Amino acid sequence: MPFPSALFKAKARQVLRNHWQTALLIALAVNLPSLLVQAVSSFAGTDPLMRLESVLVVAARDGVLTQQYLADSLQALLQDSGVVISLCCMVLAWLVTPCLALGMTRWLLMRLRGEEGPFGTVFSRLNVSHKAIGLRLLITLKVILWMLPGAALLFGGAWVLAGTVSGNASSAMTGVTALSWAGMIAMAVPAVMAALRYALADILLADEPGKAVTACIRESKQMMNRRKGMLFSLELSFIFWYLGEMLVSSFLAGLGSGVLSLMFQMLAGLFLSVYMEASVCAFSEAVRKLPVASADTPTPGPEEEEPLN
Repeated sequence: MPFPSALFKAKARQVLRNHWQTALLIALAVNLPSLLVQAVSSFAGTDPLMRLESVLVVAARDGVLTQQYLADSLQALLQDSGVVISLCCMVLAWLVTPCLALGMTRWLLMRLRGEEGPFGTVFSRLNVSHKAIGLRLLITLKVILWMLPGAALLFGGAWVLAGTVSGNASSAMTGVTALSWAGMIAMAVPAVMAALRYALADILLADEPGKAVTACIRESKQMMNRRKGMLFSLELSFIFWYLGEMLVSSFLAGLGSGVLSLMFQMLAGLFLSVYMEASVCAFSEAVRKLPVASADTPTPGPEEEEPLN
């Protein structure tokens, strides 16, 4: 019998068949605010993350990675009006996207249950925008709290390193690379576990907009108890799709067709976002039919789960 991931992905393809046009338009509506902000920031050179990364790379390369240099660079970034405007636009896009994402999730749930939904379904959860934003903020805060130890290792270590290897470019670059890897691993592992724990909260709110934000989070934690590995394997199974997208995009860019490469990235990104979200919704529908797992309850195998149809 195929792995559960294959079953959820097959169900997603089944419900999206002959409805890809609507699905892609909905995904475009959801991602349009972020895409516009990223495009404008990259074109204007005001992307704060790219600017900060370039500062660290140049400082380590030139051997000027000192505490004073870092403080002056951060102050210069915050005083740059373009960077500040980009940050504000990113925040606005981050606030708008969850409301539209709930609408896309609602449309996918309708398709999974055999119901028809028009394109306008993407706007059907704007009336609970305060809950959508509150839920996203609360989940983000919880994930950030789990990332704090790794962040302390990364930034605290970089600050100490800046005061001990000043003037030695080779040592600075080696130290920055080692700290970056250690810090990212220490931040990523707890963050992934927390994200999986709260992964179904958005789906629950999209399906039942009258439910409280805290109730969605609590129910998601209960549903994901001893099932985080199943969802992780499902999401990890899309890695080859993303690698294929990167390869094709790089190939097109290598041919000198930057515009075609960019268009392919956008279309492939929308396709994968819909495909993955539909698969996660199928996973959610299957999990909701199962009893809540406890520490003494074994995780059901594929043969013990209820049919997805």
